[in-house]
Amino acid sequence: MDLFRITDGKLASVKAARVDKEKVLQALIEQNLQEAFRVRFLATEYSTGEKHAGRIDTLGIDENGSPVVIEYKRSVDANVVMQALYYLDWLVDHRAEFEKLVADKEGAAAVGTVDWTSPRVVCIAESYTKFDQHGVAQMGRDIELVEYTFYPDGYLVLNLVSGSDTSGPATGPGPRTSSAEKKEFSSEVVLGKLGAARGMAEDILEYAAELGSDVTVRPHQVYIAIRTSKNFACLTGGKESLSMTFHLDPKDPAIMGDCKNCRDVTTIGKWGTGDLQLFIKSDDDVAKAKELLDLAYATRTGGA
Repeated sequence: MDLFRITDGKLASVKAARVDKEKVLQALIEQNLQEAFRVRFLATEYSTGEKHAGRIDTLGIDENGSPVVIEYKRSVDANVVMQALYYLDWLVDHRAEFEKLVADKEGAAAVGTVDWTSPRVVCIAESYTKFDQHGVAQMGRDIELVEYTFYPDGYLVLNLVSGSDTSGPATGPGPRTSSAEKKEFSSEVVLGKLGAARGMAEDILEYAAELGSDVTVRPHQVYIAIRTSKNFACLTGGKESLSMTFHLDPKDPAIMGDCKNCRDVTTIGKWGTGDLQLFIKSDDDVAKAKELLDLAYATRTGGA
């Protein structure tokens, strides 16, 4: 990715810089997990025990309640995908241990929000080979490859180059403890509750899935998340209703001015994530939903 500075209508190339050590990158990301990935920090350099004899760089839990492992590599590493798969299997196999960590950090009530249908591993490296990207695509597991670029003027670019394109639950080996017994969700769990609005919902989801190769549609218990490395919109509904939330500024008059069925839900409880809610009742609302999807996808930054 080329970055240019615009000065008086002229472009000047900004040269990338190298990171001296993985720990520099790790410390920066861990201090800004919410902003970068909407992930809440749980632990750093977490030991996998004597049997597995390893350390997980960063452990967290994302906006949907999914457990997250983050691994950092300063440069190309031939073992990055296999290491990610190893830690993903470790995570699924140690659910009780992870839930205890959540309880210790966020309280016992937070354990009930952990969603084991889609644990994730995020690998952050300077670059990947085509074989890494192909391997992740073939595995069908929740492994995301993110490339980073540092710039000397205080810029960091994070670019999702590959991730599992799964619209159903991610599963893995390992015993399921009673505390982790949860239903594995599909889009039908949400769509099946809809009445006449189902056709509108399917139209919107089909449109969302075609926004870009990095977009996935991820079902959860009561909503469907539309996301790249983090949600930018969610869809939910019931027999008599259909609505979406977007990671957009509900105080922006350019957005809210012509959206009669939109409202600010920043301080209101809702299913899914995002601060702007749209109630969908007609074809005009479907068109507005697509317009807001375009905008949310194009501006998918920040941790709100």
